[in-house]
Amino acid sequence: MAAEDLKVRVKFTYEQCLSFLPFYPEIWFEGSIWYGELGDKQQEGKMLKRGIAMNPQNIMLTFALAEKHESDGKIQDAKQIYEDMCENQPSPLAFIHYMRFARRSESVAAARAVFKQARKSTEGCSWHVFCDAALREYRINKDAGVARNVFEKGLEHYGTEVSYILNYLDFLIALNDDNNTRVVFEKVLAEDNGLDSSQALQIWNRFVDFEYSRGNLSSISKVEKRRAALYPELKSNDGLAQLACRYRCWDMWPCDDKMLQLWELPDEGVEGVAKSRSSGGGPKDIEREPEGKKLVEPAIEPKRVVPLPPIPHVIQDLLHQLPSGPIPNAPNADEVLNMIHAMIIPPRFYKPPSTMAIGRSGFIPGTSMGGPGKRGREDEDMKTNPGGDVFRQRQKQRYANITD
Repeated sequence: MAAEDLKVRVKFTYEQCLSFLPFYPEIWFEGSIWYGELGDKQQEGKMLKRGIAMNPQNIMLTFALAEKHESDGKIQDAKQIYEDMCENQPSPLAFIHYMRFARRSESVAAARAVFKQARKSTEGCSWHVFCDAALREYRINKDAGVARNVFEKGLEHYGTEVSYILNYLDFLIALNDDNNTRVVFEKVLAEDNGLDSSQALQIWNRFVDFEYSRGNLSSISKVEKRRAALYPELKSNDGLAQLACRYRCWDMWPCDDKMLQLWELPDEGVEGVAKSRSSGGGPKDIEREPEGKKLVEPAIEPKRVVPLPPIPHVIQDLLHQLPSGPIPNAPNADEVLNMIHAMIIPPRFYKPPSTMAIGRSGFIPGTSMGGPGKRGREDEDMKTNPGGDVFRQRQKQRYANITD
């Protein structure tokens, strides 16, 4: 098939598909990519615009169109798309990407202007916007002072957002600013800050972990005691569990996985739970569970029951004749012994007739074809000499025959 004919057929296929499935943004996106690979930039843009018109709530196609204009060098067209999106569909994600676009296509001042615009929006501002703006100032603009001011400003509005607090603390720890890090810990853990118990526990765990790596033994002990006073139910507060938490490092623990399961450390939010056994005997295949979910121990396979051999008939007859009953009402031992002495116990080689197997040839096991076998001779000797030793009697008989 000729290349032009193939293009016509593929185009017709896309149009037919979109006439029945206009609310599937992936088809619009794939169609625009196909036009872009052909080099038809005009049809590529039209396909995305048609898709946005049919799916106005789907901002992915809007991002794709803005990216196309930016890659084509049409900065004002891309900027207009971001402006319209932040005005008509304001969201933290829209403002964050608008700030990134302004920084890479215009200037640092333009990105800060977008951040100022986002702060005034009630629907488009969240702790994510403050965090992204602060980290951009630190990582791209190389201005740690401005980044810290942005974090402090956001802390005034989002002082109860644990994720924001942890990002701020990570930023200060990366700066090696230990004093200000401790100040922020104390500030967010104050009683008037508004954190509930579960939120504050995550901050306390990070505080303890920070002292493990940066503090001395005195500061470590003080923070551990303060956390234990607020959360006495934690198993990692004292004993060997506390020592294990203190001397762990990343995914290396100074104990085995059974002890960690016993202490339920993953449930208490302890960070760095190992996913593979370390050389120091760390846990294996233990993952951090979601909050409020208990660690499920693996099911223990029941042991295989081995059947016991059957009880001999003589013992069964004996047990049936003995008295039975609960232990408090058990008979006297002397009475039981007297009953045993009075019983008629079968001879040693007694075997019930029902259990004797006769072979296909008609002879009884233990005998030979020509007469009684070894067991048969033993039975005859026992009948003639019931009180004697069969073996000794035979030896005496053989000796007498030799001497004669």
